[in-house]
Amino acid sequence: MVHTQKWQNGMLLFDDVRLIKMLGHGGMGQVWLGKQLSWDQPVAIKQSLSSNPLKLSALEKEADMWLEAGLHPYITTCYYTRRMDDQTVIILEYANQGSLSQWIKNEKLYESN
Repeated sequence: MVHTQKWQNGMLLFDDVRLIKMLGHGGMGQVWLGKQLSWDQPVAIKQSLSSNPLKLSALEKEADMWLEAGLHPYITTCYYTRRMDDQTVIILEYANQGSLSQWIKNEKLYESN
C-alpha cells in the first residue's frame, strides 16, 4: 500500500499544510486544495495514489520538470515536493481558474485577456 493514512478535510501535512477539500483525481493521483499555513496562502497538493513503480516514477519526473521550468505566466508554480510514507506529494500554486478540460470545452484556452 502506498499511503497508510487516508487523507481527509482538515488533515495537517508536514506540520504546515492543511487540507481543505479534494478538487479532483486522475490516473496518477488526487489533487487537493490546501493552505500553506506559514505563507497564509492557498496551495494545490497533488498526491500519488498508485503503488506502481512506473506511475510513481512518472509523477516524480513530472515534479522534477515542473521545478526545472521555473516561473512562467501560463504554468502553475511548483513550490516543492515531499515524501510521505511511500509516496511523492507535490505542493504547487493554486490557480482558481478551472481545469484544463473546462477551458478546452469552453473554447477559452486561446482567448486573449
